Parts: sequence; structure tokens; C-alpha cells
Amino acid sequence: MTGLYAASGWCTALPDAPYFQGLGPITEVRGVSDNAIVLGLGDTVYLWQDGLATPLPLPSGQSVIPTAISADGTAIVGSIRLDEWREAFRWTEATGFQPLGRLGIGSYGSSASGVSGDGSVIVGRSQTGDDLLTPFRWADGTMTPLSGGSDAVDVSLDGSVIAGYRAGAFFTAESVTWTGGAPL
Repeated sequence: MTGLYAASGWCTALPDAPYFQGLGPITEVRGVSDNAIVLGLGDTVYLWQDGLATPLPLPSGQSVIPTAISADGTAIVGSIRLDEWREAFRWTEATGFQPLGRLGIGSYGSSASGVSGDGSVIVGRSQTGDDLLTPFRWADGTMTPLSGGSDAVDVSLDGSVIAGYRAGAFFTAESVTWTGGAPL
């Protein structure tokens, strides 16, 4: 496409409409903060604000998949390829990319999918050595498993309530929420 990108391609017929604003090199939007910072993908990971797409400084040679941005725009979470497995990460301007770890010995990897409003609580899942998915909550440098589920997908602004799912019978999924690490 000329002048427009897939992230805004649905509006190609109306490029001058007052509500339309292209996102430069971003082809896939992954999240938006409360202060209008857009987390997106293109040929790299971008933060877009005030009409400017700024590439995120990535670790050399690493594949990064961002999944969410905190409401205040200070933290990005997702997964990064380390060694042969992917691992959940948090990125802030102050710390750069920070791997969050994995649950258990022999774990195949982890990925983060949700982040609290200020970036202090992160949720996601870790794949254990027995090929099971275990949801986690990460805070203050510690990854804690959550019981009774398969994946933690998102977390409330204050980090107190986590939403996710658990595998059900016959390849179905059931919604689950956690408070204090226990399913409701």
C-alpha cells in the first residue's frame, strides 16, 4: 500500500478524514496506553506517540513478540527468544529488556500477556517440563504459579484481579479469575 499501512488499512478510502491518522511503519497494533502511546509491530517493535513511531531498542539478534503495554505507557510485556525457548519479559525505559524467568526446572519457556496499569504486576503462562501450561503472576521480581488454570491473560489496573482460562473437557476452555493467587 502506498502511504497507508495495514494497521490503518481498513480506512484506505478515507485518508483525509478527521478521525484518521496513519501509524507510519506499524502494521500490527498490540496495545494502547491511557496516554495514547501505541505499541505496534512492523519490521521491528515500535512505540508510536504524537505522530512519531520510535523503534524500541531490541537486544541484538533476538526475536521479540510484544503483547501488552501498561496503562501509564511505562512498561511493555511479551516474550523474547532466549536460547532455544521463549521467555516472558518486561521492558521499561529504565531497565530495558528484563527476562522474567520460567516456572520450575525443565520448563520450556514462558510468555507474558497482561500488565497492570503501572507495570508492576505481569501475568502470563509458563510451559513446564511435562508439557503443561501453568498461569503465573510476576511482581517484585518473583514469578508465582496460579492454581487451577492454564493461562493468565490479563490483569486489572491495580494488579489485584487476574483473568484467564483453564482447559476443559473435549478441547474446550473455561474462564477463570484469580484474586490472591486462588481461583474464584
